[in-house]
Amino acid sequence: MKKVLLSAFALCAAMSVSAQTTVLFEDDFEWLAPWTAYVDAKGNSVGDAIGTDNEGTYAPQIPTAWVLDGQLVEKDTEGAKNVLMVLEEKGYKVIRENLGKENPGECIYTQVNYLKFGKKDFQAGIILPAMETSVTDVTYSFDWAPQRAGKNAYDPTQLIVIVSNPGAEDMIFDVPAHTQESGAPLKWFHADIALTGATVNEKTTITLRPGANDWSKSGQHRFYLDNIKVTGKAEGSAVENIAVEENAPAEYFNLQGVRVANPENGLYIVRKGSKVSKVLVK
Repeated sequence: MKKVLLSAFALCAAMSVSAQTTVLFEDDFEWLAPWTAYVDAKGNSVGDAIGTDNEGTYAPQIPTAWVLDGQLVEKDTEGAKNVLMVLEEKGYKVIRENLGKENPGECIYTQVNYLKFGKKDFQAGIILPAMETSVTDVTYSFDWAPQRAGKNAYDPTQLIVIVSNPGAEDMIFDVPAHTQESGAPLKWFHADIALTGATVNEKTTITLRPGANDWSKSGQHRFYLDNIKVTGKAEGSAVENIAVEENAPAEYFNLQGVRVANPENGLYIVRKGSKVSKVLVK
């Protein structure tokens, strides 16, 4: 019985959270798989630096490989696309910086189902696709890893998230610094960045890149990126929300989480709008 009650409480929590929080955007980059089958003229295969703990693994630039219908093809094949083209089709924008030069070269690379950013004196970042829903209480989550240099020291990469809205000052949020010691194995760090005070809508841009102290400077501030997720809560006044709750139909579930159309005597979980409670029906 104890396990059943615990499951019921977990169900209550899950219902409450799902009713309040919306996933605005999500990308695990698994769609990169066809491009990661690429092998260059020297026989180098696209690598997985983090998974193999090898910072020197082959990482082709994102415009290098071309795919059509899930298969690698020659560059001039009609309808073929490279990773850069697909990123742009998905609504991403990639940004590059090379000591203030007007036309910095390419410095974003493909790994096995994730991306690598930057090289010596070249910094890079990514702007997310526009969000279709206007939300507050936004959290930008992702996995990232700093690059390890040839002498086993890690790049002093300090990432920031920039939220930009028309007519307003940019809001800047620091990503917690990595804690990798020299020589330690490559590994992912998970970041949940609460964009406190920011309203996000279809005109908002959300940028991830190295901070101002590193952006136009010499040096290496490279990083890997995977598993992006943006969540938030739909805008609306407290009065509007209360009205919705009062008018929402009640849904009944038993303690195993199964919906019950006509509850009889017993203990049930009741969901009404985003409110979840336990009630005893007699």
